[in-house]
Amino acid sequence: MIHPQVGSSRLLKFLPGLILTRPGSVAFPEAPDRIREIIVRSFYQTRPISTAPLPPTPLRRGGDILLSLALLLFTLPLMLLTALLVRFESPGPVLDRQQRIGLHGRPFTLFRFRSMCVDAGARGPVRAAAPDPRITRVGAVIRLTRIDELPQLVNVLRGEMSLHRGLTLPC
Repeated sequence: MIHPQVGSSRLLKFLPGLILTRPGSVAFPEAPDRIREIIVRSFYQTRPISTAPLPPTPLRRGGDILLSLALLLFTLPLMLLTALLVRFESPGPVLDRQQRIGLHGRPFTLFRFRSMCVDAGARGPVRAAAPDPRITRVGAVIRLTRIDELPQLVNVLRGEMSLHRGLTLPC
């Protein structure tokens, strides 16, 4: 295989005995197996990409606190308006709480504005349809604009999530 950043013309300059067998593949007919292995490995040395979350550092945590406080203060009027609209449109709690798994496998409660009817989860998992009847009118707008995610800034302040790597797993 030819590395996409190296390209075949660049390889031919450095390895004159190289034969391109098909797009993306090369052959070294005159090189012994060990030399061929060394040449191929030198072109393909890559480091695996880690998907593990970054370890918490005081600088990162400080940035999370400052940014989440600033965003909470800036979006507070919008959050209050959203809470009132959700409360008046349908009975039930304003916030939806979901159990998630955080750093080091610790469970925590994720907060979101409720965008569905109260009994939406009572029937169990349902395949979402294009016009989902469980989503309220206000819920459709706050989902589209991602306003329903704003209460997660409280999770950031509590140290359960990070703005830099906020992916969590459902329980």
